[in-house]
Amino acid sequence: MRRPGLRGMFFFLGLTLTALGQRSILPAGPEDQGNLQRPSAQHASITRSTFQGEAFRRAIRVVTQIEPTNPWNVQFNIPMRGSVVQGDVLLATFYHRLIDSVGGEGFATFIFERASPPWIKSANRTITIASSEWTKTEIAFEALESYSPGLAQVNFQLGHEPQTIEIGGIEVLNYGKLKSLDELMSEIDSGPAYPGQEPEALWRQEAVERIEAIRKSDICVTVVDGLNKPIVGAAVRIRMKRHAYAFGSAVAAPRLLERSEDADRYRQVIVDSFNRVVIENNLKWPAFENERRRGINAVNWLLANNLEVRGHTVVWPGWSRVPKDVPALAARPPLLQQRINDRIVDVTREFAGKLVDWDVVNEPFTERDILDVFGDDEMIAWFDLAKENDPTAQLYLNDFGILAGTGTSSPHQDYYFETIKRLLEAGAPLEGIGMQGHVSGNLTSPNNLWRVLERFSEFNLPIQVTEFDVQALTPEIQADYLRDFMTLVFSHPKTVGIVMWGFWERNHWRPDAALFNADWSLRPHGEMWYQLVHGDWWTDETWMSDENGKIILRGFHGDYEIIVETETQSQSIEAKVGKSGLSTLEQLNEAAVRFSSGAVTFADGKLRIGLEGSETTGLKVETSADLREWRAAESALVPHQATLEIDVDMAMGSRFFRLRSN
Repeated sequence: MRRPGLRGMFFFLGLTLTALGQRSILPAGPEDQGNLQRPSAQHASITRSTFQGEAFRRAIRVVTQIEPTNPWNVQFNIPMRGSVVQGDVLLATFYHRLIDSVGGEGFATFIFERASPPWIKSANRTITIASSEWTKTEIAFEALESYSPGLAQVNFQLGHEPQTIEIGGIEVLNYGKLKSLDELMSEIDSGPAYPGQEPEALWRQEAVERIEAIRKSDICVTVVDGLNKPIVGAAVRIRMKRHAYAFGSAVAAPRLLERSEDADRYRQVIVDSFNRVVIENNLKWPAFENERRRGINAVNWLLANNLEVRGHTVVWPGWSRVPKDVPALAARPPLLQQRINDRIVDVTREFAGKLVDWDVVNEPFTERDILDVFGDDEMIAWFDLAKENDPTAQLYLNDFGILAGTGTSSPHQDYYFETIKRLLEAGAPLEGIGMQGHVSGNLTSPNNLWRVLERFSEFNLPIQVTEFDVQALTPEIQADYLRDFMTLVFSHPKTVGIVMWGFWERNHWRPDAALFNADWSLRPHGEMWYQLVHGDWWTDETWMSDENGKIILRGFHGDYEIIVETETQSQSIEAKVGKSGLSTLEQLNEAAVRFSSGAVTFADGKLRIGLEGSETTGLKVETSADLREWRAAESALVPHQATLEIDVDMAMGSRFFRLRSN
């Protein structure tokens, strides 16, 4: 990519690299020059070997004996010897094989990064090592920054479950501007970016079949005339308006409330695209105390636009996540406890009855300064207090590192599991499990995603991906992984939603993970998101009624408009499709009333509702044109075969109806 002001530099580099070709940027014998970083000798060990008859001579064997807190706590580090210019194209090559592991697979994450904070990574890819034979891996990438010798490094992160792996033939070549990244990638056999990326992967068809079974139901509509005779050839449109499953995003309250062209577009995308949102920052403790009105106004705007709102977060128990006066209270626990309790009461009472759920505690594994003062059981009291002040919101525990980072069992994941178990055993009103889903170089395979979801399904609680975003080596891999992650999660029966952590480059904590560029053009993974949520997983079909006046199809669960057109008239109603199929009744008691198989029919300005069951005494029907004002409808019970039916006069522009008990 040409950059203004660099033409002379490009010419110079072109001459140099044409003469010399690609250059190695690692020291000679990198297997011997690198060093193993680890918390202690008990965590991991390293030996080096020489091989004959292979494509390389030297290799390292790393034995990870104790899984550390993070994968980077055990890593093999090689300093960079050469120089790199921003935009240079590089190729990393190495060989690996598995000697032993607990789960039958080993893992190594290749990193090329700045050798100092903030450790900006130009390459970040996790390799699954399953074969005992030497396997070659090639990774092409582009330098995100310029580095002089010694200012960048190669790392192999190896802090996973106990494993023994060997890595040899380590080489990183700098092609400069001789080749584009696309050209280099087309020349190498890089293999799948993650296990399960292959189109023919077995998990893929299994997920599609589960989605068909658990996310869709039969929809049956019968069209008859005034004599209850079927009308053949009526056009029946089944038009989905809203998913039952939560597909959403975090939104920035300042952008949501400002007046500008970008803010107008921002708001329109939110309304058109999502059914659930979460305020990114302004309900967090410091922001809510400092700018209370902004958080309230943002929530009210979202609710006015018919969007479900998540609350994030009641308590984030690290000192850096609370108001500035709070850490000093650590020496006076009763005052600290009261300060926290006041926060819980304040924010949950302010939004009581308005939010669909709350992240009561966020990231207790890493952000635990307050928990170190009181102990983890203090979370029980926090959940109790939140439920007392907002009985309707579902209460979640939320954390990162559960689905991301290969998804293999880790101290972080184990702690999360045991914390949920302990809270439930103590009777805390924990009602949902939040898994953030910030995915970067360590692309968790679909099979491992499934294993994690199955593990936490033991608690029989809804699981929600609460902060989803994807960073990947190329836009194509980014789009593929978004598709596969969302497909696998959507196919799991315990999941209830996937909420992204932003969607626009100019309001995203990881700008390269946003669906939209700054100019509002969609990126490839953004196009994939819309293809799934508003394409592949969306129902909008028009059918002609058959000889029995019926149309039958399967539709995704959600809110619908059903539009029926005959030669003489057109009518529409609002409906819901859920696990039990089509439903358009509002049942306010537990009377044994439900739709019969041919539940809704249209004829001569009347809506006929088929009911099964005998407890119909005292039922009345109301109709509305706008879902705000309701009026009693003229109706009559009509015996019909094995069911009772109610004929409803749908005159005067009424489009909606409900059945109520007196």
